[in-house]
Amino acid sequence: MADALPTLLYLAVFIVLMVTAGRWALQRLGREYSRTGELTQWMPMLIYIAVLLSAIVTEGIGIDVIFGGFLLGVLMPKNTGLTEALKARTETFVATFLLPIFFAYSGLNTHFEVLNSPWLWGVCGLVIAAAVIGKYSGVYLAARGCGVDQPQARALGLLMNTRGLTKLIVLNIGLKLHVISPVIFSMFVLMALVTTIMTSPLLQRVYPLRTGGR
Repeated sequence: MADALPTLLYLAVFIVLMVTAGRWALQRLGREYSRTGELTQWMPMLIYIAVLLSAIVTEGIGIDVIFGGFLLGVLMPKNTGLTEALKARTETFVATFLLPIFFAYSGLNTHFEVLNSPWLWGVCGLVIAAAVIGKYSGVYLAARGCGVDQPQARALGLLMNTRGLTKLIVLNIGLKLHVISPVIFSMFVLMALVTTIMTSPLLQRVYPLRTGGR
């Protein structure tokens, strides 16, 4: 616990600086966009530099780089069109270039050959079953308790059962920090793949008319 105190202290100082000076700078940027109504070249450049610096600082503190970028995104002003304009500018590049690289990186970290015994495959099956039953039943029962009809409750359970990008990000951070082993990582990646792939066909069977009509 004592070893974590410097990291927590540095993190607290960084968060205070971001919430005060960082938020002030981003709000000024948002006001400038509101005044001009145009996303000039220097605006995305400053924001990208800020994201990189924030990520570098959190990495230096001992926290994963993802938290630095996330914190800056949280502090972005939401009452202007700046965020939407920035999203439109970067979404295509992220979806067509960076996202496939991340999935390829996750695939390189995944080694299904480590599941080399019936016992490990059995544990993997239990992980998948627990993930599906826990997520689906929890959402289904909560929806029914709130008065949602049965088809909608089942559809909500299936939609919430899927795991995607966020799951892989957390798994990669855990593997990088040696919190989880390659065996556990591979099991959870397989669970994420199975629960994501099964969502669409099961949803079409459970809720065919509404799904097909939209």
